[in-house]
Amino acid sequence: MATFNENEDTITDMVMNQEKNKLLATSNDGFLTVFDIRRASSNDSASGGFTLDNPKSKFKPSLFAMSDCMDEELTSLQIMKCGKKVVVGTQEGVVMLFTWDWFGDCDDRITSHPCSVSSMAMYNEDIVITGCDDGYVRAINLLPNKIISVVNYDADEEDLMPVSKIAIKDNIAAFTCNDEMVRIYDLEQFEQKGEDEEPTEVESSEMANNKNASDEEMKYDSDADKEWDDIEDEIDSESSGNDNEEEEKEQEKPSKGLYYSGQDIRWSKNKSDIEKHKRQAFFSDM
Repeated sequence: MATFNENEDTITDMVMNQEKNKLLATSNDGFLTVFDIRRASSNDSASGGFTLDNPKSKFKPSLFAMSDCMDEELTSLQIMKCGKKVVVGTQEGVVMLFTWDWFGDCDDRITSHPCSVSSMAMYNEDIVITGCDDGYVRAINLLPNKIISVVNYDADEEDLMPVSKIAIKDNIAAFTCNDEMVRIYDLEQFEQKGEDEEPTEVESSEMANNKNASDEEMKYDSDADKEWDDIEDEIDSESSGNDNEEEEKEQEKPSKGLYYSGQDIRWSKNKSDIEKHKRQAFFSDM
């Protein structure tokens, strides 16, 4: 038996990448971990081949990668886009997208879920089905990121309970909540839905939430841009004020060929006249 103890809290979900022999796991400590579980090559035949209990095996399971701490509990994950993307659900309702071989930090976030994303399953390479603690099962399109349907939109709100597990086979989705029932839905409904069809009340609410989140992000960007504009205007104003002061000082300086006598400034082309008036001005001031 081999064990990994890199995480410091409960492991919430795991998924295997068969082609690359990698095991991915999420944890309540906020880390996404990737383990290498390669089997031995032909060079290990002399030692009896690769087994977890064989200490002579050259290839042993090991930590392959570990993300930065996401500062929130990671609750579910799924490999998407033909192994190029890893989708991770969180306790706060955010769905994070990681790029394969770049597990340090997520490169995209979907903020459409109102609460914890407790489970997810792949419908196809572009659509992931998520189960949320509000009791709704959603179909999420990836890149572009958006909710395209609420699978159990017709469920009574009184019967909604946190979704604990989702399983998908072809166009059939089965999920369980915190009760004794297994619920089965046909996923063809959201694919066959026409563009002109009126959205359901739940879907309308989801779209409104998406719009509000987008508006908040745009407002934040607008406020940030306005703040930078104010700072730049202030800097330009100070710079312009300094330039004006320098120009005034330059204007106050007598130019060549000018002399000061009392309150009058006169021009003289004769240098001797300039010196003469300077002396007169000097003695008159005494």
